[in-house]
Amino acid sequence: LSHKVVGNREALRRLERLVHPLAGQLQHEFLLQSEQEKAGQVILDIPLLFESGGQGRVDKTVVASAPSHVQKARVLERPGMSLEKFEAILAQQMPDAEKRKRADYIVETSGGLDDAFAQVKTIVAELEPLVGEMWAKRKAR
Repeated sequence: LSHKVVGNREALRRLERLVHPLAGQLQHEFLLQSEQEKAGQVILDIPLLFESGGQGRVDKTVVASAPSHVQKARVLERPGMSLEKFEAILAQQMPDAEKRKRADYIVETSGGLDDAFAQVKTIVAELEPLVGEMWAKRKAR
């Protein structure tokens, strides 16, 4: 699909109008199931969270971030990726510096997967004492 929508704003919007309601429904079902199962923390991976104004639907935000040269090198290693495609995708996103300002937590991914995982574990542990309070606020909404 990417060759059809990258750089074609209208095609991308049509695709989003199809996919976003389905993703939203799946997210809603996941959250209901998590609540029924009395899950502690629930983590959602939401691309373009800030760009779509979705941060108001979550309790805390975490941004995974790497220096631009690291991000570029990683993305260009993906099959079918080109510099032009990468730049078109990047143009749709909020600048990394702005996402960092808005985030409650930042996971620095330039140190590799093990380091990023350790940072996530630290965040999860830090939030654990707040779980009850966050669920109560969510129910009150």
